[in-house]
Amino acid sequence: LMSSGASGGAVGLAVASVLPPGHAAAATERMSRPEALSVATVGLTGYAIFGPLTCRHLQDRSRADEIDGSSLSVKGLIWVLSGGYHRHDDRLLRQLALPARIMLWLVVTGLALILARYILTQFA
Repeated sequence: LMSSGASGGAVGLAVASVLPPGHAAAATERMSRPEALSVATVGLTGYAIFGPLTCRHLQDRSRADEIDGSSLSVKGLIWVLSGGYHRHDDRLLRQLALPARIMLWLVVTGLALILARYILTQFA
């Protein structure tokens, strides 16, 4: 049984010691379900910080029309995900938009993992 962290290893070892052989993997898998939600939550929290900062930076430079004036607009989300900030020679914009892009991709990845797990559990 492998562990990704100190507390995970302790839980994994405890599960392996009290369950019959072959059942520890399934029990450990059930405990790891919140990980996808954690990835999405971390991404959403980070984007809640860097998204509006990026939007405000664009507004200060009179470029808010590129994202429809909001970091949560569809056009704004696509602009961040696609790396639209690369078209500008603005170092400060890149320093704000890159973390926003990473955090937004974490949200997308977390939601995709949740959806994949849901689909897989429906057919298993």
